[in-house]
Amino acid sequence: MFEDTPPYLLTYIDTMGVGSIEDENMAIGGRYTTHVTGFDRRSIPIEIAIIENGFGAFEQLKTRLANTIDLNYQGELVYQNNTGSYAIRGRFLEMPTGFEKAHSNEKYSLTFVSTEQPKWKERHERVSRMGAVVGGLTFPFSIQPTIEFGTYTTTFAIINDTYDSLPVKIVVIGTAQSVTITNETTSRFMKFNRAISNEQQLEVDTAKGTAYIRSATTGKIVENASHYLTLESDYWSLQRGRNIITLDGGGQTTRPLGYLFWRKQYSGV
Repeated sequence: MFEDTPPYLLTYIDTMGVGSIEDENMAIGGRYTTHVTGFDRRSIPIEIAIIENGFGAFEQLKTRLANTIDLNYQGELVYQNNTGSYAIRGRFLEMPTGFEKAHSNEKYSLTFVSTEQPKWKERHERVSRMGAVVGGLTFPFSIQPTIEFGTYTTTFAIINDTYDSLPVKIVVIGTAQSVTITNETTSRFMKFNRAISNEQQLEVDTAKGTAYIRSATTGKIVENASHYLTLESDYWSLQRGRNIITLDGGGQTTRPLGYLFWRKQYSGV
């Protein structure tokens, strides 16, 4: 909404501010008191200029701005500069308050507060394919039943050049007798003792700690796959630096394909 053309202009935003930990005592049922440590909270002050351009009065433009900002719901604040596009989850604290009026321009201040971990994340996910034919010809090519060119591999590397461990989303497409996804760098793995057919896919989100079997054609959830995760497994993240990832389908002839998605995150942008 706040673009570089009238009637609304983003005149100021603080994208480098830091969060703070909130501690409080919470009474439960009027009898029990527990100490709660909340998430880091980042406040992002913003100034919006409303410019009278002949298409509407200030009051109409202010009403439109007020109707856009709903204090009862959280959303996503998107910020874009010459290095990329970034987003943070949160909500506005208050309706626009008058800041300054000069000639035909009128400025209003807003404060956006994060409702999740206060890191700016890349708006668009990065993706790496899990499973490919390497060597031999420059494209996958085979002559049935006995001659094959190239070597099928499910090992690849991802470089995390940020200061944080990054959660990932993984989609594995059958066929597989079972699915094991390992971060060889940290020796942490996720093993699901469940077969995946050609019509199904396994979807894992390590940030939420969830896993589902979905239909590969409709995308609908077939069942929750979390209970297929072995006790030794862990929903791992990408550590700083080089991460070697492997995908195993649980059999000599199974060749699952998959995709790994992740977003870099930053304290300030």
